[in-house]
Amino acid sequence: MKLYKFVPLALIFAIARTEVTADNYVIKYNLCLRGGIKNRQGFQRVVENNVFVDGGNDPHVWHLRCGDVFRRNINGTTYRPANIPPLSWGSEKGFNVLPREGASEELHASELSKQAGRDEHSILVDAQFVDPSSGDYRVKETSPVIAVGLCC
Repeated sequence: MKLYKFVPLALIFAIARTEVTADNYVIKYNLCLRGGIKNRQGFQRVVENNVFVDGGNDPHVWHLRCGDVFRRNINGTTYRPANIPPLSWGSEKGFNVLPREGASEELHASELSKQAGRDEHSILVDAQFVDPSSGDYRVKETSPVIAVGLCC
């Protein structure tokens, strides 16, 4: 059994800005108002069930067999990779939601599937936040993000 460390999101951003390698951590159930997650040069990191209002996944220099997981996140932007070979996008990347404001029907995130060879179950859709102008980023009971397994 692998042991994972739960690391505060602020610390992860500090780690991402430096060249320090951090392994075996989980980032879960966070609301990130600005920016995204940039896992860089490490192994076995899990990022799931987060809401990134103005950001998303920014993978940088992932190793071929890093074992990273990025799943069930609501992203405010598409992925912004840097120096990522096609087959090194972690061990699992899927069931994510990418922005498509005002859309009443979801679309498969086919461009992401092509980009990363992952995201077979990710969708482009309006997340239907309860009241984002007041800072309430929970999703409505009718939100299509519930269908991909997100709980916010």
